[in-house]
Amino acid sequence: CATSEFYNSDLGACVPCSTCIQFPKTPSCHTCPPVKSSDSWRVAAITSFSVLAAVVVFGALLIGVLVHQCKSKRTLSEPIEETTGPLY
Repeated sequence: CATSEFYNSDLGACVPCSTCIQFPKTPSCHTCPPVKSSDSWRVAAITSFSVLAAVVVFGALLIGVLVHQCKSKRTLSEPIEETTGPLY
């Protein structure tokens, strides 16, 4: 039998290991290699959280720079000097 098959003595033939997923109590299923679970959802989750973190950090930096620029602009705190002399 091939690697992905096992010999079933009742049928007298090789049976694909995929039948063990549907019928796990089939005799000789233990001879099949273990099925590897897909980790694609983990990769997608890590990628999406990384992108989200980068966007949050970039947004926080951008807001910080904008707030700093707005606060650093000089406001007119001193009165304007009169050049024509005092008005009495």
